[in-house]
Amino acid sequence: HMTIRTLALGALLLATTPALAGDCPARAEAILLALDEGRYDDAREHFDARMSTALPADQLGQVWTSLPAQVGARKSRGEVIAGTQGDNPTATIPLEFERMWLSLFI
Repeated sequence: HMTIRTLALGALLLATTPALAGDCPARAEAILLALDEGRYDDAREHFDARMSTALPADQLGQVWTSLPAQVGARKSRGEVIAGTQGDNPTATIPLEFERMWLSLFI
C-alpha cells in the first residue's frame, strides 16, 4: 500500500507571488522542470518574498537532491491537479517514487 504525502520543500507550501497566482498549473510544471534540471534559482522565481528568504537556492537544491536517498528514485509523475485553498489557486503534481508517492504542492 503506497502512501501519498505532500512534498515539503521547507514549508509544505511553496508560496507564490500574487501576480503569478492565476496560472498555478503552468507554474507548478515550470517549478518541477527547473527542480529536475537543477535550476534552483529559476524555481525560486515563482516564490514570494517570504518563501525566497526562508528557502535559498542551495537549500532548495539540497532538499530536492536528497529525495532519492529518502524515498528512492522517481518512477513517474501524474498530471497537474488544479484546485483552491481558501481564495488562493493551487496546483498539485503527484510524484511516484520507489518507496512512496509524494505530491509537489504549489
